[in-house]
Amino acid sequence: MCVGTIRVRTRCVSTGWHGGCEETALTCSSSQISQIFTALCAINAKVDSCGLSNLTTLKNCIRNAFSTVVWKCDTLDDNIVAQSSGNEITLTPSAFGSTTARFEAIVFHEIVHHCGGTELDSEAFENHCYASGGATAPTADDWAKFRDDGGNFVNWNGTTGTVTTTAGDTLAISFVDPDAGGDDGWI
Repeated sequence: MCVGTIRVRTRCVSTGWHGGCEETALTCSSSQISQIFTALCAINAKVDSCGLSNLTTLKNCIRNAFSTVVWKCDTLDDNIVAQSSGNEITLTPSAFGSTTARFEAIVFHEIVHHCGGTELDSEAFENHCYASGGATAPTADDWAKFRDDGGNFVNWNGTTGTVTTTAGDTLAISFVDPDAGGDDGWI
């Protein structure tokens, strides 16, 4: 059984004559809060079985997302379904409109960022842990980030596509760099 509460960002909905906020409201609806909670419960259940066994710090950070992340529901720039910044993760209407499996993968991806992961880390673990449903291939914008930033929790050989954790475990995915002679970069 999954128990816990999540922290949700508020916004001012009524200001007083003095300019201060008189009344606030949550940025997420009760339905959205329920979706986030359900995804976090599923992620916590999955974290032991998806190849993070030798990454204790990352695994513990993912489990602690109930208490460490502040969730915000808002719109972002076009084509952005979610975004993390510091301890805040913003989810958009299109994220909530995804399938349950895709929504869970989106939340997982952003939590890996929250835990110090680069785009390579987030994409690698998303595609490894959610290969059976919910993961999406890296986008054209991701490859430059992979090359420039590398990973904090994974190592990547762009030529062979091999992705290993910093603990030495090989992930069941392969990202071949399209600029290194691959097709679309996805194997």
